[in-house]
Amino acid sequence: MKKNILLTGASGFIGNNIYHRIDKKKYNLYCVDRNKKSSFENSLYLNLTNKIKINKKLKFECIIHCASLSSSNFTQESEFIEYYKNNIIATKNLIDYANQNKVKKFIFLSSVSIYGEIKTNKLKINSAIINPNKYGLSKLVCEKLLQDEDNYFKSISIRLPGVIGQLSKRNLLSLLLKKIKLSQNIKIYNPYELFNNCLDSDELVKFIFLLLDKDLKIHDIILLSASRPIKFLLVVNKLITSFKSNSKIKIIKNKKNSFVIENTYANHKYKYKPISTLETINKFIKKN
Repeated sequence: MKKNILLTGASGFIGNNIYHRIDKKKYNLYCVDRNKKSSFENSLYLNLTNKIKINKKLKFECIIHCASLSSSNFTQESEFIEYYKNNIIATKNLIDYANQNKVKKFIFLSSVSIYGEIKTNKLKINSAIINPNKYGLSKLVCEKLLQDEDNYFKSISIRLPGVIGQLSKRNLLSLLLKKIKLSQNIKIYNPYELFNNCLDSDELVKFIFLLLDKDLKIHDIILLSASRPIKFLLVVNKLITSFKSNSKIKIIKNKKNSFVIENTYANHKYKYKPISTLETINKFIKKN
């Protein structure tokens, strides 16, 4: 018998990848959409900032929560009230629905933004959280709500770096690529530091599908990223060369810390074996 999955954020970059790649022979996928004229099959017209009401005959095995008011270090943040409504209240309403309807599993897309000012050279799950921005704070609150032991379900919060792929947005590499394609000059800092702060969209979707077949025993938190970090300057030069761009690189002095992401826990606990940073960049180039 096929399992029913509830997906939020199907119109977004990651959610759309999940929608188009999920095995329809194994799962019935229902997409939450604010648009009454949704193009998604099995769409449910819902505003997550309101109490969630779905036909009680429809039972879900898992919720995959991708919907979020996003942020970027490169654009002005929204007011916190907007993150509160669209991220925290929406997640709380989904949690209430999951508890009332005995959903077994909750997969939540979080962000490395929860760490705020990262002062370590190697980011780990238990690294210090220092002054996160409004978006990061909203994601952190959502994680805390999910970890309540009174919840009927078990959950996993995936703290994501920049997820890249075809037409990806709002992360460092996607914004750099946009400038490189236009042959605009770019500024970078710490060019000789190692970098793996990225994840191929296909790799993330494969991991989420892996979780659908696993029984979650605890409320867990994991970090995902590419493996085998490489120097950031190599990444930028590869993008410029591959797109035959005339972009010039200006190296600026910046006290901002560079770091690599440790994903050994995900590897050990969930058998997650990420592709290398170089492979990730090559796929990013090919997709674009």
